[in-house]
Parts: sequence; structure tokens; C-alpha cells
Amino acid sequence: MVRFHIKAITVVFISFALRVEASSNTEQDTNKTEYLEVGGAGLFSSPPWINSQTKALPTPFISGRNGNWYFGLDHGIFSYQTQWQSLHIRAGLGYRDESMNSSLFGDANDSRLKNAKDADAEITLNSGLAWHWFSIDVQQDISGQSNGATVMPAVTIPVFKLPGNYQPMAKLMLGSRWLSKKYANSIYGSNKSIDDLQAYQPGEAVNPSTTLLMMWPISYNWQARLRWQKEWLDSKIKKSPLVGNSSSEQAMFTLTYRIKY
Repeated sequence: MVRFHIKAITVVFISFALRVEASSNTEQDTNKTEYLEVGGAGLFSSPPWINSQTKALPTPFISGRNGNWYFGLDHGIFSYQTQWQSLHIRAGLGYRDESMNSSLFGDANDSRLKNAKDADAEITLNSGLAWHWFSIDVQQDISGQSNGATVMPAVTIPVFKLPGNYQPMAKLMLGSRWLSKKYANSIYGSNKSIDDLQAYQPGEAVNPSTTLLMMWPISYNWQARLRWQKEWLDSKIKKSPLVGNSSSEQAMFTLTYRIKY
């Protein structure tokens, strides 16, 4: 198994950190133009592990579009998107690393988890549909790590959209993420006792979640985005000896400059 250690590489695949696919696209992305966005990002994570603490990671950021092909923010490694009337369809590859010793945010805080064997980072096949306010996204591991899948149906509720040339806006996504047995066991399970922690396998689970998406265009080229997500753990996951919190929170703030070509 290969673990990705280089944080600069994981930043390119930044969208895995918040597990929200292209259903969160801004309305500006519907314009059929090619562009490149460069800037900076701040990632914040409050994981559910024992004695875990909120961690922050500043990093450079890049995202772009060429025709129907996207990469970077909201699109995993890359994605292909098309639209038929009100139906949006997308598919692509993503990067997923929710493990307690995440390559992006470092090792778990609790010493009992330092030497624990946990899941490696995964390459996933991503697909999704969006129709009006409703969306569903599927991620399936294709790298042979967990061989697990997640499915997340959600509804997107507009919060506000201000008038003007640049139209700042916010949306709220309410959903539930289903974790297959293989994936839940890979992330939250323990196959053998770790120090004084008991072996445990949670099996398949459903985690409700709330995501706030905000976009604030500063000018024609400059744009700020904020994404905050909270996920409440299934009761079976909360029983895992690796888990110390009943929920996890993640946030990402980006400030980017868009170059059209």
C-alpha cells in the first residue's frame, strides 16, 4: 500500500477534505469558458479521534476548467461535467483520506493511536447527479485500499444572493452520507487490540451532515470562498474505541484570482 506524504500534492486534490462534489458549483461555473484560478487556501479540521484537536494548514491553491473538464476545487483530481436541461451529470477521479493518521493533517494526537494501522489514502471513482436543489454523489475506491464506497444524497437550500455586478451568495446543503461496511471498518474499525483499546468493527453507517457554502466575488477576477461542514457520526461509529467525539468539522477558505483564456 502506498501512503501519500507530500502535502503539496494533496492540496491539488483539495476537495477530498470536505467531501462535497460538484453539486456545490457556483453559478459562474455554468459559463462555457476556460479559466485558471490561483491563490491561497486555509484548511481547518476538527476530527473525531480520541483527544483530537483542531488543526490548520495554509497552502497554495489551484483550480481550473477546460471545456467540460474541471480540476481542483469541488472537482477532486479531475471531473467531466455535462448538462441536459436541469439535469447535471458528472464523473471523474478523486482523492480520499479520512484516516486518523491523515497524510494532510498529520498523525492522531492520542499516543494510543500513533502506532495503530489505519487506512491509506485512496483514489476514488466519483460520479454524481444534480437536479434543481437535489443531488447525489457516489465515491468508490479503485486503488485497492478499502474497496469501500460512500453515497451522499443532499438538498441545497439558497440562503441569500445579493444584487449587483458580482452577486455574493450562500447556500446550505443538508444531507446524509452512507458509508459501506468496508469503508466504515477501514476508517473507524480496529482489527486487533491497540494498547488498551478494544477491537471493533462498526459495519455500514449513515452520517448526517450540514454544509455551508459561501462565495464572495471581490472584483471581476478576485473571489473569496468559504466552505464549512459538520458531520454527525452514526451511533455505531461513535462506539469505536478510536473515536472520542460525536462529530467532525472541517472548513476551507480560499482567495483566488481567475485568469480566463
